[in-house]
Amino acid sequence: MMTQLDSLWTELQVKPERPIFRRIDEVHPLNFYVGLDFGDERSLMLISETEPPNPPRFQALDVVRSLRGDGKWVVAIRLKRQDLIGPFARLCNDLTESTRSTRPQDGPVAVISHLARWKRLMELGRAGLSESEARGLIGELLFLESVAIPHFGAATAIQGWTGPSDAAQDFRLPGVVIEVKTCEFGSNSVLISSLDQLEKVGNRLVLVVTALSVSAENDRLALSLPKLVDRIQGLIAGDTAALEALVSRLQAAGFTDRDRDAPSFYRPEKTMAFDVTKDFPRLTRSDVPSGVLDAKYVLDLGTCQQFQCKMSIFEDGI
Repeated sequence: MMTQLDSLWTELQVKPERPIFRRIDEVHPLNFYVGLDFGDERSLMLISETEPPNPPRFQALDVVRSLRGDGKWVVAIRLKRQDLIGPFARLCNDLTESTRSTRPQDGPVAVISHLARWKRLMELGRAGLSESEARGLIGELLFLESVAIPHFGAATAIQGWTGPSDAAQDFRLPGVVIEVKTCEFGSNSVLISSLDQLEKVGNRLVLVVTALSVSAENDRLALSLPKLVDRIQGLIAGDTAALEALVSRLQAAGFTDRDRDAPSFYRPEKTMAFDVTKDFPRLTRSDVPSGVLDAKYVLDLGTCQQFQCKMSIFEDGI
């Protein structure tokens, strides 16, 4: 599947100048340029007023930060191996699409953070997702399929799926922020993995919890992670841009072809939603003493019944 960036690189190849760069589009908040170097190596470049952190090191990529004569900083990412054009295009697409809501001053940190995440995924993700990671991704995809896409449209829903980008919450949709959790059927608790996950900033914050039970493949209600991915891709098959964004998000979440080998099957039993208001039981950065940098804690859903709301809130509007 050819991405917008693939098309730009293809257009540049017929030009005689080298090196040659072109801005990806005029509406992106960050100054991203795709280009071809002297040896026709594909490149992605970010120009910013802000000094970037030190970038991670890759075997197949050159990632260089430098200060230009005009005082602006550059992060240049150059592909060294032409046999990796496809993965490089997906990496660059992920970098550009996941930063469309990033402030210009935060661009360099966001780009370096995404590169570091891709490096971790390449080093650790070859074995596929762990069972816990797969269950968590299933929860997010179920919400994407059953709620976000039907009520906000594919483009807005997938753009608002921020969990794979290491955002504090899993979805940022018009008027509402959603944190998605899964738990074993019969369990009454979920793990909150940071002080930011239930931190309400501005929009309404809703905690959505889906209970999953381990199931057999022949159960008609059973699903696996690959089956759910295929189902969502079929749902948005007519929207090329949304499909590209979905693939980018899945890759950032660590989903690979290895996850299609002997997948586990689960049965969604029930889904609950909770309004995270001022009195909701939680820990946030404003609650803990100075010096506490972060924390994980287990939330007892039995104490949250007064905050439970109907999933129809997404149908009725926020």
